[in-house]
Amino acid sequence: STNTDLAALALVFPPLKDGDVFEVLMRFWVPEDAIAERSKKDRVPYTQWEKEGHIVATPGNVVDIAWIIEDIKRFRSDFDFRELAFDRWGSTKIQGDIGNLDPTGKFLVAFGQGYGSMAPAMKDLERSILKHQLAHGGNPVLTWCADNLVVTQDAAGNMKPDKDKSTERIDGMVALAMAMGASQA
Repeated sequence: STNTDLAALALVFPPLKDGDVFEVLMRFWVPEDAIAERSKKDRVPYTQWEKEGHIVATPGNVVDIAWIIEDIKRFRSDFDFRELAFDRWGSTKIQGDIGNLDPTGKFLVAFGQGYGSMAPAMKDLERSILKHQLAHGGNPVLTWCADNLVVTQDAAGNMKPDKDKSTERIDGMVALAMAMGASQA
């Protein structure tokens, strides 16, 4: 995310056996000082979502990367996840900070936002949704992001999220697509 946007992390737990579903745990962050303004601008209940634990408000008027890093550290100690897909664009600081958590250099996986990376991920996500094999616990922030999502296709039918054409924030769906893509690789 940028400094004032909604930041998103999706943890995807693949099915252990046939008939199981992908379990999804979402984490969203927003600057605390921007919640009231964001609620008005985006016309969604950020304050309520924060109270319910669906969004973490970081201190100040920008998303505090240190909070995200601490959450990732906690998730790594709670869950056995081996990779973290990240958007290469504008991620130098967080790459360095998260990269320090893994001396092997295999934890961070650069994930482009173009058709090459996103098309297979979007197909995996679409397939899981259509087959009702995705459980996200009714997360209202993710549901809102899904409602806002618009995809674009190239001539070959490859899909990727289109931030320019999407009506509102789609960060949760982009994070989920990236996590699904990484989990299938």
